[in-house]
Amino acid sequence: MATVSYGLKITKENHIFDHTIKFYRDAVNYLVGIALSHYHELKEIHDSEKATVGQLRRQYVEWLVHSTKGNEAAYPYFDQHFYKMPSYLRRDAITTAIGKVFAYRKWVENWERSGKKGHRPFLNRSQDVMPCFYRGNTFKQDGTTAELKLYDGHDWIWYSVQIRNTDFKYAVNNMSDWKAKAPVLAKRNRRYELRIAYIKSGKDFPTYVSDSNVESVLGVDLGINSDATCSVLHRDGTVTGQKFINCPVEKDRMDGLLNTIKKAQQHGSRKNARLWRFVNNYNREIAIKTAQQIVAYADQQNVQVIVFEYLKISGKKRGSKKQRLSLWRKRDIQKRVEAMASRYGIRVSYICAVNTSRLAYNGTGRVLRGRDAGFNTYELCRFQSGKVYNCDLSASKNIGARYFIRVLLKSVSAKKLLSVSAKVPELGRRTYCTLATLINFHAELSANKGAAQSEKTA
Repeated sequence: MATVSYGLKITKENHIFDHTIKFYRDAVNYLVGIALSHYHELKEIHDSEKATVGQLRRQYVEWLVHSTKGNEAAYPYFDQHFYKMPSYLRRDAITTAIGKVFAYRKWVENWERSGKKGHRPFLNRSQDVMPCFYRGNTFKQDGTTAELKLYDGHDWIWYSVQIRNTDFKYAVNNMSDWKAKAPVLAKRNRRYELRIAYIKSGKDFPTYVSDSNVESVLGVDLGINSDATCSVLHRDGTVTGQKFINCPVEKDRMDGLLNTIKKAQQHGSRKNARLWRFVNNYNREIAIKTAQQIVAYADQQNVQVIVFEYLKISGKKRGSKKQRLSLWRKRDIQKRVEAMASRYGIRVSYICAVNTSRLAYNGTGRVLRGRDAGFNTYELCRFQSGKVYNCDLSASKNIGARYFIRVLLKSVSAKKLLSVSAKVPELGRRTYCTLATLINFHAELSANKGAAQSEKTA
């Protein structure tokens, strides 16, 4: 099962949601108190044949606060102060409140188990919650126009809102075969949007190609100078495409914010939470755009596998803030590519990162970078042959080549490998393999195969 979310921005409406949001948050705040008081009863509820534990817990709290013909609520305050609240919205508020209480109790238990180190966990009741609109009950959509049932301070009334045309076209063109869930109101950059989760079963996605049948891969090097450098490689070592991916606008703005934070810290200021939030937002935006372009290029080139370097991110991160942000962004890109590529039947694989940038793709040995090569940048490198080349592009070719070397080694017998290794000695140490190694390895395998066929014919 795959889930993606997409926001439909609402145009020219920015004030009609105020009463509804306050109403919903007040309801959640009250329901959190009820769920907290009856936590032990809710905890004892388990799955049944007719309903899940979540549904049964929601029904129990609803039975406590909402009166019907066959039930008198134990807490009539809710019906009195949250009059005419739509049934689906009421159940959504109950589910949200129960989730907050159970999360809070789990944090408290972990805090007590750790010897009460640090501050006691805080129960965030309702400050950040937003209402969910259920189709038919509080939400109707007809093209770029949507009708939402909102609270105006006195009663619940249907309001018509306009959805941005580009968002609607994207949803129609790209999400038509996905199942849309109920939209949730969200606020981004001072504007409201309806964020819809789309779900698609895994059986509806294209199947992965096995390693032995992979004919082309996309080797990707995630760097600092360029966000991503891609090379399309085939099994015999042929390179048929390359692409540089960069987000210069976002990176410039992020670098400017980092300089501002640095200057502020030099003058003794440590309260830069707002600026750091902007930096993290730009870092995330770069990761999203880079991942989208990598997957789009992979689909365009009809590759079966996207190959990355394996990044070790556990333990304490050293280096400058810029370097640490780059490392976190790289891992974020890889995770996003994994999620996006699965929709196209493209698999993601990882290889050892040792020497991918240090060794020239043409097999001439170690490269010289930066001042050692006479350059003011680490973007370029100089091969032992004197050739000047883009270092990230060379690394991307080595990354893709190592995947095929690993696949070919699995398909070769030990006896044949001994004879091939005599002519291609780099195979003895995988971390010294380059694109030239793949070309020579494939050529030797093809020559041996041709010789064996000639012997059989003779």
